[in-house]
Amino acid sequence: MPDHHQHALVVLGRYQKEQQSSPWDLRALNLARFFDSDFVTPEVRCAVCAFGAREQDCLTSAMLLGLDIRVGFENNHFSASGVAANSNAEQVEKLKVISQHLHIPLHDAVSLREAIKDTETERGKKKEKEQEK
Repeated sequence: MPDHHQHALVVLGRYQKEQQSSPWDLRALNLARFFDSDFVTPEVRCAVCAFGAREQDCLTSAMLLGLDIRVGFENNHFSASGVAANSNAEQVEKLKVISQHLHIPLHDAVSLREAIKDTETERGKKKEKEQEK
């Protein structure tokens, strides 16, 4: 696999009622081992999505771990309080508010493109130095 432009997706839970996601699922996966390896780097990112009513809790936990998140109506149609959400945008906005309360920085489209460009620039400089040796 290439060592850049990779984005792994960790999926918590399933559609089945007995397999709903929980923030504890992240602990059981022992994702910390990836941070101590070459798996999660600026070039290789890891995101989390979650099925069921605890989606917001799971994604908040993922943000606190420094992981990317994927919010989606394909996984969950309910708010954290258990009532039907009006839209996917509403779910995203709620997580944005949570991230602000927890001082977790977020990317918008412009800053994400810049971060990717910066990563590519750094990667190019690293290759140049290796070739000089």
